[in-house]
Amino acid sequence: MASAQRTLALALSRYRDGVVNYLNVVTAQTTELDTEIRTSAVYTGRLTAAVRLAQAQGSRWSPNDTVVFEAPDAL
Repeated sequence: MASAQRTLALALSRYRDGVVNYLNVVTAQTTELDTEIRTSAVYTGRLTAAVRLAQAQGSRWSPNDTVVFEAPDAL
């Protein structure tokens, strides 16, 4: 995700300097957002797997229970 953010920052900088057209910025934005969506999907899958594992082991977890998971900075 950090790489996509750096690429977007570079594309914006190059656009402001007149080196590239705006299509490069839009492409970098699309890539950055796709990466963010994929990262969120992977994180959600990990949390879901953890809940299913706990349930399979006999735990009584429900969506109303308070559970604190720390999101990783980068997956």
